[in-house]
Amino acid sequence: MGGDESTLSIKLPDITYKIKAPSNTIQHIQKELARALRLAQKSSFSSKDIGETHHSWILNYRKDGNEQIFTDVVSTSPKNRKNSQFKELENENEAHVSRSPMFSKLREEWIHHELMKKKAEFSEKKPMRVLMGTWNVNSQKPEEDISDWVRDDNGTPDIIALGFQEIDMTASAIIGNDHTKAKNWEDYIQKMLEKHPEEYVPIKTKLLAGIMVCVYVKKIHSNFISDIQVDDVAVGVMGILGNKGAVAVKFNCYDSNIIIINSHLACHLKSVNKRNQDQRNITNGLTFNDKTSGKTIFDSDMVFWFGDLNYRISFPDKSVKAMIEKKEFDALFEKDQLQAQMKAGVAFSQFKEPKITFAPTYKYDPQSDNYDTSEKKRIPAWCDRILYYGNDIECEEYRRHEFLSSDHKAVSSIFTIQVNSIIPEKRREYQNKLIKELDRMENESIPNAAINAHQFSFKDMKYNIPVTQSLILSNTGSVWVQFKFIPKLNESEICKPWITVDKNCGIILPGCETKISLTVLVDNNSALLLNSLNDVLDDILIIHLENGKDHFISVTGNYLRSCFATSLETLVNQPRPIRFASLNEKSTTEMSIPKELWRMTNYIYNNGLHEPNIFLETGDTKEMEQIRECLDTDQPFSIDATCYSMAESILMFLSSLPVPVIPYTMYKACIENSSSYIDCLKIVKQLPSAHYHVFIYIISFIRELLKHSKSNSLNPENIAYVFSSVILRPPFTDKKQVLKDTRKRLEFLLHFVLV
Repeated sequence: MGGDESTLSIKLPDITYKIKAPSNTIQHIQKELARALRLAQKSSFSSKDIGETHHSWILNYRKDGNEQIFTDVVSTSPKNRKNSQFKELENENEAHVSRSPMFSKLREEWIHHELMKKKAEFSEKKPMRVLMGTWNVNSQKPEEDISDWVRDDNGTPDIIALGFQEIDMTASAIIGNDHTKAKNWEDYIQKMLEKHPEEYVPIKTKLLAGIMVCVYVKKIHSNFISDIQVDDVAVGVMGILGNKGAVAVKFNCYDSNIIIINSHLACHLKSVNKRNQDQRNITNGLTFNDKTSGKTIFDSDMVFWFGDLNYRISFPDKSVKAMIEKKEFDALFEKDQLQAQMKAGVAFSQFKEPKITFAPTYKYDPQSDNYDTSEKKRIPAWCDRILYYGNDIECEEYRRHEFLSSDHKAVSSIFTIQVNSIIPEKRREYQNKLIKELDRMENESIPNAAINAHQFSFKDMKYNIPVTQSLILSNTGSVWVQFKFIPKLNESEICKPWITVDKNCGIILPGCETKISLTVLVDNNSALLLNSLNDVLDDILIIHLENGKDHFISVTGNYLRSCFATSLETLVNQPRPIRFASLNEKSTTEMSIPKELWRMTNYIYNNGLHEPNIFLETGDTKEMEQIRECLDTDQPFSIDATCYSMAESILMFLSSLPVPVIPYTMYKACIENSSSYIDCLKIVKQLPSAHYHVFIYIISFIRELLKHSKSNSLNPENIAYVFSSVILRPPFTDKKQVLKDTRKRLEFLLHFVLV
């Protein structure tokens, strides 16, 4: 090291530090003494044996003495009294600050993350062929020979993934648990695969109502498939109906991570925004088994997304058919909604699609090759698509299949992909380098960090509209920073429920920074307290630096009160819009039902009784925000608001009530007596006044909707199912019990709908 060396012995109770150091350094000994103090204070010795007063000697060491450097630590205590934190210091190469289990895990995750960034340096590429297929089968039975759909002319695919939509659209499949048709299709696919010369084994099958994905792999690869996970996202009305949504399978193939998604998005020519919103909801909702990591599907190496995406062609029917006849597919594709949304960056912007060289796949007269000749004469469209994301993916063929049983044509695509296969020795060598580098940095000094702001203000927050601001945490020191959000004194949560922090903890290297999203969302639970003025948007967050100081962040905002998540009793006594009303303001005459509910149902009565699948299809998120704003400010509805958005707003309004139309206290009686109309009627007659009037009003409205079932395609069971989920809500969150009670809730409501 240079310079003269000297030796210094420092004694703590039962521990002796032997110090050898050059005589020309000063700052390091202060850091090491401070570290010794921290370790001693964290030790397992009792306060009698070693208290803070015993460490006062450290404070006597100033910059006016010779600086020393710790090179060795020797314990003079018996083995059975060694503290684990001091034991770490016995080995010079492992002399770093002790870690909590959380930060040990963070360290491992960071090392894993850095390894993944350099994966190419210790991996080799392995080519594989994959076949992706999608088909909306229109509830048809598996009777056609579809072996052509699972065939690859240039060999046998290593992976086969097949997606189905509308396998079974009956109420028993969507509402109940009848998977008979899905099982028939799964068995049928297995028979088709048996025609291949090589044996296939299933990776996983995932089903959501009428949407199913089946993934298979050649048996020779099966030992290299791992970490299989599945997930689904329902994007039917209010997210409770699985007639629209997605199913997904995620797995490791050798050392590459692959996600396969099959989806069925919102229908109708004009529902572009709804489809875009469905795609966003599915992307955000697919978290698999890691709900809190903040990772998305795009953290995987490869993503294949296919299905009935339902994007249409914005062009007159006759012109489209004329261009199809001439096979002018390139010119026709310029009118395709999906490619327009991808170019605009509002949907599937991170995905690619192989070049389409075939005619639109929808809508055909079943059992024919004729485009729709029905009264509706739907414009032909490429509804059925296959998209992909990731590197090392090449499409060899994108094709459609001429099956006749459905009103859609099946589509498939052959890809060549390059999966990673890790070389263990090279990976281990690089991992050891990372560990040594972390140890070196950790032992150099005390962590330090800065934040971009200590105060975050969220102005004019509205019900169910999230707003996000970014907190930037920068490492301004010379050692890596371990941070985590911690609760305030005497509290168990790090923040109030209306705040979401996307990163609760993490590691930041010197000179680097991390962005932490602070999202404020006033949901039903938060709005209940805010609407009643029993809470305000005001909280303090604490960021704790391991072995460093804490940072305090103030989060404030003002909430604009809403009729959503406000009690029926308040609303029927409120003469003015709740946004502008005082808390104790009451009408001289109590209304039978909330004026806001009347406005929404009246809009449907005047404009939407004949809309197909009204209350079963999702609305547009932006339109529903505008509807809430009109209700809360007593403004007229925009003429652009679709009836689907108004319908879902009605359901959201009922779902947001702090006490449901059928109060929680009466839920058990309703379930237990659901088979008897007389008993159910007795329960309804016991409802509080406002709840009774709303219940009768909603039942009358449902009956009016069913009078027009020929045009809106509603039936008592599906409309009663949707309303039963919001009128008769359970007072618990046990998903299994909620599912178990589904049929009884439906049965209860049907008594009144069918009277």
